[in-house]
Amino acid sequence: SQSVKAPIAQLGLSNAARSGLTGFVAGTSRQVAPQGVVINNLLPGIHATDRAIALDGGVVKAEGISMEEAQARRAATIPARRYGTAE
Repeated sequence: SQSVKAPIAQLGLSNAARSGLTGFVAGTSRQVAPQGVVINNLLPGIHATDRAIALDGGVVKAEGISMEEAQARRAATIPARRYGTAE
């Protein structure tokens, strides 16, 4: 999740949980690595979900912009310049 790298203001509890889990997995991976165990911690970032659309809707209301503009702004912060999909 991108909130591990840069916490999102509206997602305080989620930021804390994601950062905590990421730290736990990183620490655990270092503990078990000497036994040949590999742990991959995947942080997929923003995906086109109902929750992402709802958060974009909050930006639309707060800033008085279109949904397209809100999504374009967020997509510009993603290395691939697009929301992820399940496919």
